[in-house]
Amino acid sequence: MNKEEILAKSRDENKGADLVELEVMSRSRGVAGAAALFIGAVINLITTVVFNETYQIFWVMFFGYSAAQGISKFVFAKRRGLTPGHTNWLAFGIFMSIMTAFAVFRLFWGLVREPF
Repeated sequence: MNKEEILAKSRDENKGADLVELEVMSRSRGVAGAAALFIGAVINLITTVVFNETYQIFWVMFFGYSAAQGISKFVFAKRRGLTPGHTNWLAFGIFMSIMTAFAVFRLFWGLVREPF
């Protein structure tokens, strides 16, 4: 594909799209995800302090969200050719994926030890 074909394809993909609206939607999704995790963290902290009970599902959600965020930022940055620092997102995503696997193991181990 030459430069003109790429530009034409890009125009077709973004036809009728308001760039400001796309940016606002993108940022609002990130803020909403972070807010949901914050609310979960507060609830988990309260239940730990008051009831001496920790809910492992929160940690699965937290680490899973963080892993997906890190890996997706790496992929998008690499596609756009943003080389400085994009490998840091890959390392973060891999680390959070390992933490997710550990949290899933702890969740299921807790269910096996103490079923409902």
